[in-house]
Amino acid sequence: MPEIEDAGDLESFQPSPPAHRIDDKAATLEDELQDLKLRFGRERFMYIFIITTFAVVLVGPTIANNFILAFFVIAALIFVIAMGKYLDFPWAVLPLERWHDLIYKACERKFLGNGKDNKTEPIEDSNDK
Repeated sequence: MPEIEDAGDLESFQPSPPAHRIDDKAATLEDELQDLKLRFGRERFMYIFIITTFAVVLVGPTIANNFILAFFVIAALIFVIAMGKYLDFPWAVLPLERWHDLIYKACERKFLGNGKDNKTEPIEDSNDK
């Protein structure tokens, strides 16, 4: 007569207690999902940045007018900054914003002058009454 393994058979049918609570598992999955979204957003930003750079490099030499080329470069830079902010890629956006500020200040100096007025107005002194 074969021996009956009472304890082994019954343990195989009883579910084991969960190692983690369902809330912990949900939080772990949520963290993984957020990490995936962040990585996919950064990957999309890199694709957009590379395509925009190639577009500027390929189209730039064909443009004869420097004003149109400058406008095209500035528009591409603003587009890349906006996409970087939208896709949550801050360490790439900060240098791009510095470039934007440098270009803006250079254009401001070129079109508005040095910002210095040659006119001097008399200083009003309250003691001269």
